[in-house]
Amino acid sequence: MSKRMVLNNVRLRFARLFVAEQFQGAGEFRYNASFLIDKDSETDNKIKDAIKEEMKAVFKEDADKRLRAFWGSKSTCCYTDDADDPTKMMLRSNRNKKDRAPAVLDRAKNVLSEEDGVVYAGCYVNADTSIWIQTEKFPGIRCTINAVQFYKDGDAFSAVVQPTGSMFEEIPEENEEPLI
Repeated sequence: MSKRMVLNNVRLRFARLFVAEQFQGAGEFRYNASFLIDKDSETDNKIKDAIKEEMKAVFKEDADKRLRAFWGSKSTCCYTDDADDPTKMMLRSNRNKKDRAPAVLDRAKNVLSEEDGVVYAGCYVNADTSIWIQTEKFPGIRCTINAVQFYKDGDAFSAVVQPTGSMFEEIPEENEEPLI
């Protein structure tokens, strides 16, 4: 079972949407994305309701007890407090490579590639996700990323500085006085 939902206008935090990778060099190759959600927002409540609904469907009368056991741990719950901002939650999602890459679209629903550079950590997206409960090996609350649609630009989270050369002073010709 899974609860499919679209999250509108959420901030993309970490993303590997075009190339699948292994976690710490082991296990299955996966695509992944994390989204920042404002606490107590409509989207926050939507995600919490989906988690509760799936827990009840799987664990029946033990749902509340199991939810308390899973909640708050990054290893057992895909939805946790954001470590960098106490006003945000973070939803972590992934998709197995064998299930194909998630669709990545622009505002007009055209397919994007990594080279387009439209989707990046810090931009806002609409995200098609599925919440589900893993009961076998490594039980917990999980989220699958199905598709991402670019919504709007935001400040990039990347620490990479754009190569402009603006920090340099102009170098004088050989016959001019040195700057120092």
